[in-house]
Amino acid sequence: SGSSGSSSGGSSSGGSSGGSSSSGKVKWENIEDVPVADKETDGIISKETFSILKDKILDGIKAKDIETSDDRVFITADLLRRVITLLNAHSQSATTVDSLITAITNLSSGDTLDINEEIDLSESVAQFSGLDVEVKLNKDVISSNAKTSGFRCDSGTVTITGEGLLKTETPFSSTNSTGIAVVNGTGEMIFDGSGISAVMSDPKNNGQFGVFISGSSAKLTVNAGNFAAGWYCLTGNGTDKTPGSVITVNGGELRSIADYCIYHPHAGTLYVNGGYIYGAAGAICMMNGKCYITGGELTSDNTGDTGDKWSDGTGGQENACINLAAKYGPVEMYISGGKFTTANDTLFIIGTKNTVTLVITGGKFNVKPDAKYIAEGCVCSDEPDEDGYYTVYQQATEDVVEEE
Repeated sequence: SGSSGSSSGGSSSGGSSGGSSSSGKVKWENIEDVPVADKETDGIISKETFSILKDKILDGIKAKDIETSDDRVFITADLLRRVITLLNAHSQSATTVDSLITAITNLSSGDTLDINEEIDLSESVAQFSGLDVEVKLNKDVISSNAKTSGFRCDSGTVTITGEGLLKTETPFSSTNSTGIAVVNGTGEMIFDGSGISAVMSDPKNNGQFGVFISGSSAKLTVNAGNFAAGWYCLTGNGTDKTPGSVITVNGGELRSIADYCIYHPHAGTLYVNGGYIYGAAGAICMMNGKCYITGGELTSDNTGDTGDKWSDGTGGQENACINLAAKYGPVEMYISGGKFTTANDTLFIIGTKNTVTLVITGGKFNVKPDAKYIAEGCVCSDEPDEDGYYTVYQQATEDVVEEE
């Protein structure tokens, strides 16, 4: 099988027949002109065809998706679908609110939407459902909140790139009660650039949120970008009691001017693998859920004031690099790497309302962490290094000599 994959037509195949439905699922009957589209190939294409296609899919290839033999390339079904999507992709552009809304209704999975002029979405919402698309912000988009304006993803995947920002000049209120971008339901939002600007003139009393995640299946990933908010750059909702949502920070620069940078009140999972996470009050506040930290820089400069205006959120919380308040449910945090800095000698706040688990197996800390949080088999350096950081590391074990 797989003979159709060697067709010389691969280089000119543009997928004009449209290989994706509005839900992002492949319609096999519509893609006969795509050289890898023969359903009988079951994910097997010739190396000749693969060489034609590889430039289109190189950035998305993972080693687990590909296996080669002497004359054929075996790819997973997921990668095959991505190849077909990319072959059928095209781009659209928007310069006004109307053209943006129109463009969204005409998008197909794999498409790119370029925003080429500043657009004021304060009275409209750009809502994405069932599509895997890239939104390139070449200019800023203005919004107030993503219930009635701004960017919202309810299903599918929206990848945000570019130098422009999602911005707001509208403070939080009862009618502006979400972030200026929302990922909801089964949606996924990925930042590979761009970012958020949500800082008011009085951030303590008139703050605003960046990206809001809602529901037990939503996903939010930050790989790059600049995020600034008066309150939280990334946040969830304490009413979400079912685990399943995921926030992942792999890179980027995230700053809260007055509060905690990442607020996690829900029963989801937070992964921090990289990036710079700064909060005037602290880097992360966990009210519920699990958190795994393997890298990145997390900082509190102890200048924040969480205020007491709001009964929910971080109101009344003290400053610390990491706040494990556990107000809405049990909290687990596992630290195996990263750099932790606090200006008030308080690395961790440990709540008492619900169970808190904190296990440290690695990382650098400008204040020596309490030994009771350091995992068995790990130790903390007695003295700080030249930069002033204590290091937690796995203790060396003696070699075991087997008896002959």
